[in-house]
Amino acid sequence: MKRKTNEQIKEELRAIYAGHDGEIPDMTRLETREGSRLTRFLVRTILALGILSVVAWGGFFVWSRGGIGPSRPLETSSDAADGVRSGQEAFYTFRYENGGNAPIASLEATLSLPADFVLTSTNPAPTDETTLTWTIGSLARGSDGSITIGGVFRSEVPSTQTIQTLFTYRPGNFSSDFQSIETVSVNIEDSVLDATISGPEKALPGDEVAYVVNVQNTSADEATNVLVSLMAPEEFTITGAEPTTDETGTNAWTFNSLAPGELKAITVNGRYTSSAEGERSVGARVAFVNEQRMEFPQTEATTTTDVVGGDVAFGLVVNGKSSDQTVDPGDTLRASIDYANNGNETIRGLAFVLVLSGDAATLPIDWARANIGGAVRSGNTLTWDDTAVPAFKEFSPSDSGVIDLSLPIVSDLRAGTSNAVVFSLSATLDQIGAIESPRTIDASPITALVNSDFQSSAHAEYYTADGEAIGTGPLPPVVGQTTTYRVVWRVANSFHLLEGLRMTTNLPPKVAWTGKTTAEIGTVSFDETTRIVTWSVPSLPISIPGAEATFGVAVTPEESDVGAFYKLTNAIAVEAKDTFTKDQVSNGIDILTTELPEDEEAAGKGVVTK
Repeated sequence: MKRKTNEQIKEELRAIYAGHDGEIPDMTRLETREGSRLTRFLVRTILALGILSVVAWGGFFVWSRGGIGPSRPLETSSDAADGVRSGQEAFYTFRYENGGNAPIASLEATLSLPADFVLTSTNPAPTDETTLTWTIGSLARGSDGSITIGGVFRSEVPSTQTIQTLFTYRPGNFSSDFQSIETVSVNIEDSVLDATISGPEKALPGDEVAYVVNVQNTSADEATNVLVSLMAPEEFTITGAEPTTDETGTNAWTFNSLAPGELKAITVNGRYTSSAEGERSVGARVAFVNEQRMEFPQTEATTTTDVVGGDVAFGLVVNGKSSDQTVDPGDTLRASIDYANNGNETIRGLAFVLVLSGDAATLPIDWARANIGGAVRSGNTLTWDDTAVPAFKEFSPSDSGVIDLSLPIVSDLRAGTSNAVVFSLSATLDQIGAIESPRTIDASPITALVNSDFQSSAHAEYYTADGEAIGTGPLPPVVGQTTTYRVVWRVANSFHLLEGLRMTTNLPPKVAWTGKTTAEIGTVSFDETTRIVTWSVPSLPISIPGAEATFGVAVTPEESDVGAFYKLTNAIAVEAKDTFTKDQVSNGIDILTTELPEDEEAAGKGVVTK
């Protein structure tokens, strides 16, 4: 590249920097132009706002760090009693103080108590006793005060309870409210109620035994609404109690009041059944109860009795089970009594007594068809003594046997019939060996709850009972032509309330749903995807002894269907819940076809023709 001369460089610079007069300006002297007034104003404003922001934030941090005043001018604290026992009165103090540099314009305190705390005293009295609110008002700098409450925790042992006080206040130099919560946690690990239980160390099945429960209020205050419950094994049958229980059939006693130091004794008499053997625990549970009968357990006590196997061993089984069960109307209760002499002595005067009972005088048993196994029957009591079983006169060691009986349940359950059959079996004996030892030994009772007399039926029809055609198309059905039918479902029930009744079926692929439905109760629906027809009845009371639902179907036979009945529905399933027995009752119904056996007008017109 050719190097430029000095003259050439000057000419190029002149072309760039020369003015209108062709002269190059003096670059050694530069003049400054005065800026815009608006720009200067904006810059100064931004600087001023920045300084104010720094001052404001600085003041905030100084205030919050105590340079001007504390961030929480109201200071709170609390005092709680130590070793609080459930059922014993204790006191709690909530303190407040204005530790700030400005007065507090308004102050209010609201107390929050757990449900199992009984308030006995307050100092001072609350402004609003319903909400337990104290309106304290203004509070000068350095002033303080306190609220003291007394009360009784009737809480479960062990447990942790909390009492809270919400303070709402407004400092004099603020226009908004602030809040502070003071919480007291109380650990309850003991109770004022104490309990003991005593009973025999050993017992034989059938022997009368007694257990004594002692409950004492160990505090200096009255204890109210105390519940005592006996926890006994299933094989223990209570024959009496002093004092009597709250209600028949319950093992509970309620004492409205126990004075300071007062002791209450409960004596429970009973017998162990034939199935009891080995160590059995009997206990007593003590609790406070509130108005809603909610229990707050306080203490428990237990004792152990060794039940020694007796000479007579026997048991009761109903329909293969020794526990409670359900039975359907028309079914049979089959019971077996097995017995044996497990001792080394001959037993004399042995007899078995089976008492059948229920919640009504009339039992749902068909006595005309019953097999009572050779017993002597007196009403609902069956007895097997040495006249019915000669071996019972002198029942030798190692002898054994079985008594079988069957009790049919009636199908027609009428009003006033018992909802259950309770089997209560006992054995009596007069003498073991040379020792006269009259005693009665009970077996654990078995209850058979009777399900409702729920029935269902289904049929298809072309004509009504009056001969009116409700179907359409040819009859008998013809290949290539459409015939419609009505399917009728019925349910009947008169013994117990049923809930969640559902009757369902699946339509065959070539059967069409017409959409025509009726229902005296509940609703009929069809799922096009699953092709399931459902009749749903949420509740079927005994005031409605029967109900009906219908729906329409259509068929168009093909050549392959000629000479046979055409299937209209698949098998039908029916289920519902018996609200008394809690059992799920169910029925099953076979498929429906164009045979129409219940339609007299359509009889003999169900086979598909060409």
